[in-house]
Amino acid sequence: MKYMTKTKTTLMLMLALAGLSAGAMTGCRGDREEKPPRQFFPDLDDQPKWKPQAKSQFFADGRTMRPPVEGAVPFGRDGWATNPTDPKVNPMVGSRAEFLKENEGEYTGMTGPQYLPTIPVKVDAALIREGQKNFNIYCSACHGYMGDGKGLVGQYFTVTPVSLHDPKYKAGGEEPLSRDGYIFTVIRNGVRSMPAYNHALTEHETWGVVAYLRALQASHEGTLADVKDAAERTDLETKMNIPDPVPAGEPADASPTAPAAPTTPAAPAAAPTGGAK
Repeated sequence: MKYMTKTKTTLMLMLALAGLSAGAMTGCRGDREEKPPRQFFPDLDDQPKWKPQAKSQFFADGRTMRPPVEGAVPFGRDGWATNPTDPKVNPMVGSRAEFLKENEGEYTGMTGPQYLPTIPVKVDAALIREGQKNFNIYCSACHGYMGDGKGLVGQYFTVTPVSLHDPKYKAGGEEPLSRDGYIFTVIRNGVRSMPAYNHALTEHETWGVVAYLRALQASHEGTLADVKDAAERTDLETKMNIPDPVPAGEPADASPTAPAAPTTPAAPAAAPTGGAK
């Protein structure tokens, strides 16, 4: 009997403790009262700090978030290492010029309100190849690999993508559409139905696309006379004169058969004559 009473008492105490614990836990959240919330670790709540967007009584402008010190520039990116000058150790660190962006034209395509007339960076074969790679990735779907506006995706648009061989987009064409700086800003910021690609291309890569576009336009108007190397020009002439391949199923040495000459109709037979009387 005493054993049973002790067991019941223990059970009741355990239930009471469980109830108190549950009540305490539910009291941590959802309270609708003016009293401050319960603090189990007050050192984490009451530590001295400035919260973003809070008002400050210390600074003259009343802001807790402080702007960078005048003249300060970013030094590294995610992945910054202890040896930022070695690209093998830290390939994510950009050059000083890229961070500072002191050359307005190189990073905006403009000088004041005017678009740059020409590309402000060194144009070489490496830049053009890089531009070709990115053009084929981002531009060819709509404008086509030849830049004629006949990309596989662009053909389904209600508004057909422009042909980049239109004279108004070529150097010396319509202002400001023909300026390299204008094309640069359109690639980076988009225009009308064309999206922006500044999320995918750096400023330098964008100038590469502009350089490749100019090479594409020049090649579109090229002739054999533009090929300076005589041997290469002769080779191209030979290739351009290659006859069409023989249709499948036809012998390689087959040649069209001349039509048969028309036959002369035979003279009508002489009418039979009557016998001697």
